[in-house]
Amino acid sequence: MKKNAGSSARVVIFGNPLIDLYAEVSEEGILAAGIQPGGIIHRETTENSDLYAFSQRIYDGNMIFVSRANASGIIACNGVRAYPGGGAFTAARLLAGAGYSVLFCGAVGTDKGADLFRRAAETSGLELLLSEDEGFTGCCRYLQSSGSPDAASSGLQDTFSIIVSPGVSQKYSITREGAQAAEKADWIYIEGFALSYAGRILRDLPETVNAAVDLGSPFVVEGCRDLLLGAIDNRRMILFGTGEEFSALFQCPIGEVESRCLEWVGHARDFACNYVIKYGEKGVVSINQDGRMFHEAPDIGNHVEHFRKTSIRTIGAGDAFAAGYITGKIRRKHEAVCLGLATDSAALALAVEGPPFS
Repeated sequence: MKKNAGSSARVVIFGNPLIDLYAEVSEEGILAAGIQPGGIIHRETTENSDLYAFSQRIYDGNMIFVSRANASGIIACNGVRAYPGGGAFTAARLLAGAGYSVLFCGAVGTDKGADLFRRAAETSGLELLLSEDEGFTGCCRYLQSSGSPDAASSGLQDTFSIIVSPGVSQKYSITREGAQAAEKADWIYIEGFALSYAGRILRDLPETVNAAVDLGSPFVVEGCRDLLLGAIDNRRMILFGTGEEFSALFQCPIGEVESRCLEWVGHARDFACNYVIKYGEKGVVSINQDGRMFHEAPDIGNHVEHFRKTSIRTIGAGDAFAAGYITGKIRRKHEAVCLGLATDSAALALAVEGPPFS
């Protein structure tokens, strides 16, 4: 396997592989289904059940897509594209592309969707440790209005909604092989949505292994709060998250997040964590034993105005941010350089309409 010049770092990544599905829907369908711009509908959500039921028809577990109105005639779906994704898998591909030895661990279904990940891994020089469970591979459905002559003036051209259906991805359990790989790694990276099953690895991980965790979402943090607080109280690691996610972790207002991070750094002493707080286009703040460091988000010029119009702009940005930051750490760069690599990588992801590698 290709290695980065001057480094033979081994990275093990735990995450939920999700197939990114992009579909254009009719303006009438957007209105009838009540899709809200930037709306996120999880499988567990009981609201918007009609919309979720429709989204299931886009992907039936066998890579068969609906390209005409469904049985109720509510909505038409066209131009469906599918890409292997999920935050951790994207970060894994980026790190493998940088020349590091990367092993990705996760769960896929017994459908044809799993083949997307195997082909992508082979192309990227990425190793896989996948478990297969009966059912369909998890997916995210990105629905965007196909527009009409009046769509631009009405704003519907940018209407966008995300429906997340984990499928079997959350059924993954840490195998002996996966645990042993983590113990022998130079770095491990755990995506927030995998914390429920992979977080316990942090308890037994040797101090020689560097650990990085993406908090994922406030919802994820609330479910794994005790695990996370126990981990940061006992070992050094990197935590990536937004202000909202850190607010959920420390159960404080967003305005107090940075002071709470500084308190934890002072309390931990020899094994203080590195807290990386992402503020989107406002920049990023890193807090560790050296204090607080702010890094301004790069100016991506004309791209910004275009991608502010639709929630598609953020897809892949967080994954690229984590990969860029970890790359800097592997290369033993100064914190300012790590933050620069992270934000530059995220900015490049914003300049791609669609997911990375599309």
